[in-house]
Amino acid sequence: MQPVYVIGIDLGTTNSALAYAEVHADADPFAPANVQLMAIPQLVNPGEVRDEDLLPSFLYLPGPSDFPPGTIALPWMKPAASSPAPGAEARRAEFGRLVSSAKSWLSYSGVDRTAPLLPFRAPEGVAQISPLEATRRYLAYLRHAWDAQMPPPRSPRNRPWSRCPLPSTPWPASSPSKPPKSAGFENITLLEEPQAAFYAWVERHTIGASASP
Repeated sequence: MQPVYVIGIDLGTTNSALAYAEVHADADPFAPANVQLMAIPQLVNPGEVRDEDLLPSFLYLPGPSDFPPGTIALPWMKPAASSPAPGAEARRAEFGRLVSSAKSWLSYSGVDRTAPLLPFRAPEGVAQISPLEATRRYLAYLRHAWDAQMPPPRSPRNRPWSRCPLPSTPWPASSPSKPPKSAGFENITLLEEPQAAFYAWVERHTIGASASP
């Protein structure tokens, strides 16, 4: 039988992370889960890809001549590909082409979060994207990174649980699950950040086991 995984994504304003645990039907519900943090391959320099524990939540929108062809391709892309990608290299980009704080913008009801706002105050000629689209790209990147290391059927479509921000104001486009769904995730459980922090505290202090009769 192929293994089934629960996948947790911490979609952060500055950094994002992906952790996973294998699911067993006969597992003790009070036993600590064997949670593993997945190393995320990302560009750290043009032409250099390295695994890191965290994915910086920054997206660089390069100009047509910013990088030689193929130097910003990723392991799951064709060698000649050249497309914007989040990560360590993107974080060092020049301000006018750097998408940052997408999560904060997504939580701000004072703007149309489906409108092309980022990079904020981008110079003329730089195509902008929406906070919703930036979020989708971060999640899609994590999905591709997972699929590259844990190929199907070990994919997020098994049982992904995605911890994403749920602001007090409703997300646009009908549902807060739209970004992860549009990034290719299915069977999504969204947790508010205080709720996720509480679960982590319970897990760390093994309250469930000690409180049982």
